[in-house]
Amino acid sequence: MLRVLWFSRAAALLILTTVAKAGDTGNSASTSPGDRNAVALHLVLDYSKVPETKEWAKKSAKMVKEWYPQVAEMLASDGLNPSREMKLVFQPGGGIGATSGSTTFISAVWIKNHPDDFGMVIHEMTHVIQCYPNPNPLWVTEGVADYVRWFNFEPEGRHPRPNPQQAKYTDSYQTTAAFFAWIVKSHDKDFIRKLNAAMRQSKYSNDLFKQSTGKTVDELWREYIGTLK
Repeated sequence: MLRVLWFSRAAALLILTTVAKAGDTGNSASTSPGDRNAVALHLVLDYSKVPETKEWAKKSAKMVKEWYPQVAEMLASDGLNPSREMKLVFQPGGGIGATSGSTTFISAVWIKNHPDDFGMVIHEMTHVIQCYPNPNPLWVTEGVADYVRWFNFEPEGRHPRPNPQQAKYTDSYQTTAAFFAWIVKSHDKDFIRKLNAAMRQSKYSNDLFKQSTGKTVDELWREYIGTLK
């Protein structure tokens, strides 16, 4: 979930710095395609308000360090450079997770009740990499983040399958992510990269679907729904 939030800096912080090598992933975490120099991701991990989350927080930090350069490469396009910094702040209270700029807030209550939900962190981490000037349309922003989560991080057996009787491509999250994944597989392997570039440059319109696949978004959706029946 992408949300604009204000926060105060906590006193106790665990600061981690990792150098992400491009190597086999084909790119570094904050350079344009073709630049294979090492890039440092400065990660601040703050669990001072909920120290009981310490071990979970450290595991999530390890995943972020591993996945950040991979997702940055997945979404990379010329001139679009993800942040070199990220903060993971664990908080008491309800909700799930939310991201503002390069800071992600995670609910201690949620992870207590869902201790295996590290995919949520990957979703929020993707928002940091996206860093769109304008997140609208939100169904695209959240669809891309959930595409990264469900069709790259999560195992295949957990891939979402929308209900063809009720779903719409603007439903966001898992439904939109599944639609995007089908477009990547069936029509344009670079679709997510193009989609991300358009959003980062504030140039998105539904015409992108036609430009990438030769079909309108509604034509693609009808074709996709047909595969689910």
